Amino acid sequence: MKMSMSCLDKLEHKFGRFTFPYLLLVLLGGQVLAYILVNTQPDMGEASELGLLEDLVLIPHLVLQGDIWRMFTFMFLPNNSGPLFFGLFIWISYMMGSALEREWGEFRFSIYLGSAWLSTLLLSFLNPGGTYGNYFIFGSLVIAFAKVFPHYIIRLFFVLPVPVKYIGYLTWGVFALEAFDGSMSIRLSVLGAVVPFFLFFGKEVLGSLKQKKRSSTFKREARVLDGIPFHTCSVCKRTDKTNPELGFRYEGEVCICETCLQERNAS
Repeated sequence: MKMSMSCLDKLEHKFGRFTFPYLLLVLLGGQVLAYILVNTQPDMGEASELGLLEDLVLIPHLVLQGDIWRMFTFMFLPNNSGPLFFGLFIWISYMMGSALEREWGEFRFSIYLGSAWLSTLLLSFLNPGGTYGNYFIFGSLVIAFAKVFPHYIIRLFFVLPVPVKYIGYLTWGVFALEAFDGSMSIRLSVLGAVVPFFLFFGKEVLGSLKQKKRSSTFKREARVLDGIPFHTCSVCKRTDKTNPELGFRYEGEVCICETCLQERNAS
């Protein structure tokens, strides 16, 4: 992560004043407002509710026809779940996002979310007829939080303590499954969401993989060397591996075990 962060240091030094304070609150507040409008207006039928949500969705070919607002409003699209799960989503997103913002600062946090937004937006034009939301973008906050705070404990169902790194692994699993089995829109959304993760942590992840490979190679070579005897008796062919209790002596370059040496001396 040192290389990535040094690059961010340069960006922050030059453009750090152009930050987005309260970015997370604005995005989550917009989702809460949209959720309330969709679910609490008594005179809104199902068609009207769908119409409101469809006006927020990113649909690239409609952007090209003049619906410019869609480039931004898809970040305020609420997930279509019950009040309990929606509230849980908002709470977890705020908890993880605000922790990352405190850890990185407003500028870097804005870069992370902004790059997820921008990469999703740009990639969506590869499939302009598709529809795009923010589900995977906010999922990207989960994998970033799990990377930065792997041992943070989340109480699953408010009871079972689970280190957040396992929640991160689960999120990666969902991303992989959706990318493998989902539509083109889903695949592009997943790709756009993981772009900021690799911008921030790609160097560290690559270094970790290389280190694991080196460690595996070393252990494999050590196991091979561990099976090769260091001393082999020239008479009985016993070795320090087959008979570790034996002592071995050398006469010049000739190795002989203590048993054979004693037998020879006795004769």
